Amino acid sequence: MKIHFYGAARRVTGSNYLIETANDERFILDCGMFQGSKAEEAMNEHPLPYRPEELAFAILSHAHIDHSGRLPKLVKDGFRGSIYCTQATSDLAELMLEDSAGIQESDAEWENKHLQRRGQPLIEPLYDKEDVT
Repeated sequence: MKIHFYGAARRVTGSNYLIETANDERFILDCGMFQGSKAEEAMNEHPLPYRPEELAFAILSHAHIDHSGRLPKLVKDGFRGSIYCTQATSDLAELMLEDSAGIQESDAEWENKHLQRRGQPLIEPLYDKEDVT
């Protein structure tokens, strides 16, 4: 078994671990957002360091955004497996991720107004409410 640390290693945010089993099954534990400084938050825009469509499943340890916040991006980028967690985590993550999607959409809309005025290319939100669903 191999474990790859793609977040919350040498920092306390962006929890994301890829686990590869002896029989070549790949899954992740958490897919959290990076929070804090502008540099840390910019890491949320980076491509995921693995191919989401190749993952068998995901495990969500708990609903905090630094553990769950990029799950909708994972789906947007091609993940189609199951996400396993407790019922309480599922209930809370649903509310938190819907709220996070609203923030992503609002932030992109605000930024696009400024980009449009400067004649620069527009951006997309990290994910939207459809990706959360």
